[in-house]
Amino acid sequence: MTRFILVRHGETDWNKEHRIQGHADAPLNADGIAQAKSIATRLFDTPVHAIFSSDVSRTRETAAIIAADRGIEIQEMFDLRERNYGKWEGVTQGEWEASDPAGFAHWKRAPETYVPPGGESLQEVHERAVRAYNYISQNQSSRSTVVVVGHGAALLVLTVHLLQLPLKARNNFNLSNTSLSVLDVGQDFTVIRLWNDVSHRGISIP
Repeated sequence: MTRFILVRHGETDWNKEHRIQGHADAPLNADGIAQAKSIATRLFDTPVHAIFSSDVSRTRETAAIIAADRGIEIQEMFDLRERNYGKWEGVTQGEWEASDPAGFAHWKRAPETYVPPGGESLQEVHERAVRAYNYISQNQSSRSTVVVVGHGAALLVLTVHLLQLPLKARNNFNLSNTSLSVLDVGQDFTVIRLWNDVSHRGISIP
């Protein structure tokens, strides 16, 4: 069994502005750095054997704060990147809706069937997220604990894959910035031990 600690990156200015990030390289803002420090403190006493991150600034910066003083090299992976939103990257959700109301409504209603112009389908994100998982799991010994710092779309499609759920089931899950989710994954089972926990940020859980 391998324990996967899934961490969504800290906040960026684009998060606050409801701006589509995708593959665009927006760094953490001051709040995002504080969030990353809070989850690093939360995980301080947790033995970690490996840390993986997508290769853009907001995840690398989050992972670096978690990895500080652990002596663990962060392994960056393109396959853990956020969904590529093509022409919509860098625009706010309001601007997208005003420019293409039908496409925006489709994305909100059924993101698993919407393909942004010049971007990726959710199935393509699923395929590379699973490829990343296979690489990670094949290169870890049993009973390892692995931190994966990534993005909402990639971590959600990976989760539904591990739970053997259809792709559209990702719409039933959510991940907040620097949320902590813990999955125990064995040869023929996946158990969610914790999901979207942000108590380390001083936010109460209903």
